[in-house]
Amino acid sequence: MYGLSVRWSLESAPETITQELRDYVVGPSLARFTGLAGLRFKTWRMVPGEWFEGTYVFGSAAARDGFAASFAEAAPTAPVSRMIGAP
Repeated sequence: MYGLSVRWSLESAPETITQELRDYVVGPSLARFTGLAGLRFKTWRMVPGEWFEGTYVFGSAAARDGFAASFAEAAPTAPVSRMIGAP
């Protein structure tokens, strides 16, 4: 298995961000990542006021590396980056 973690700082995020992120995880995020090729497991973690993190586990290095490259390109406009106000 091959892992990848993506973390956003919540230090300057709006006060409403904790609930917004929870709603995002159980709604659009679940729909977006369910069935993603090569993804075996994904989880979100958060320490309110500090950080929010997505952890991904892929079945191959190629699947992880492909996702990481596309995510890096899209990070500035990713849904979480838009909600938080920073990539």
